[in-house]
Amino acid sequence: MPADTLAPAPLWFRAARALIRRLPAGRFRAFSMLANRGVPPFLDRLGAEGAGMTYRCDLRNLIAREICVTGRYAPVETAMVLRTLPRGGVFVDVGANLGYFVLVAAAAVGAGGRVVALEPDPRMAGELEENVRRNRLGQVAVVRAAASDRTGTAALSGYAEEGGNFGTSTLLPDGGTNVFEVPCAPLDDLLDAQGVGAVDLVKVDVEGAELWVLRGMRRGLAARRYRRVLVELHPWTWDDRNAVVREMVEMMRESGYVGEMSDSAPAATRQALYGRAEAGGPVPFDGRSPLGEWPHVLWTAAEEGA
Repeated sequence: MPADTLAPAPLWFRAARALIRRLPAGRFRAFSMLANRGVPPFLDRLGAEGAGMTYRCDLRNLIAREICVTGRYAPVETAMVLRTLPRGGVFVDVGANLGYFVLVAAAAVGAGGRVVALEPDPRMAGELEENVRRNRLGQVAVVRAAASDRTGTAALSGYAEEGGNFGTSTLLPDGGTNVFEVPCAPLDDLLDAQGVGAVDLVKVDVEGAELWVLRGMRRGLAARRYRRVLVELHPWTWDDRNAVVREMVEMMRESGYVGEMSDSAPAATRQALYGRAEAGGPVPFDGRSPLGEWPHVLWTAAEEGA
């Protein structure tokens, strides 16, 4: 549906959601029942973190469901993005999906900042572009390419719509039926093409291909082009977990970065929904710490963390 014809959710749906958001318990369970009523995609708004920006909400997508019920997504990472992005700063989203973090970052950096959003899956890239146009975000550039360690094309195993999670597209072969040939290049080169120099924060969410992205950032890492790099880890996709972690730690340490890990388990989202303090905090990441249920590592250039 074109961006200018998308309607808000039906009034009955918005009223039911408002009631669910006030329940003392069972909000996710109640909202799941509501979402399964077959409501077609509609225009919705982010919460305060996204300055009320609008987005296309497709309740078949688990990511959109979480945004719809809570007003935000991945509260631990959202807090990191808001904490580390200055006004007028530069944000790069590698694996932007529908653009939640793109909208949040665009609000944070303002019209004087820059946001570069990479999304290789053509289905989500189209939705991302809609959301950017709808909010008139001239500071955002959408790049339909995958960040990798080489230049050329790659086979992208796209998400299955019937699976419910539209954020699982990956360069790793997964035997699925939705395979797309997409352009790929090192992130350093993609940002050169956009005329982007220093970057305040890079977010990497690539469903297991994290090392390929980081290898394609070697030049920029060595030059401290990137002040901070937030990497979502997917250890269950790695054939040799120890080897992947070891290479990642060695690469980042050699470039002068220190890491800290947070665990964004589903419990953190539920705690945030009920307004409770998020349990625990980041811990130093040296490759020997046990990986949590949904680990994220924030790498910071040593002088930035001093």
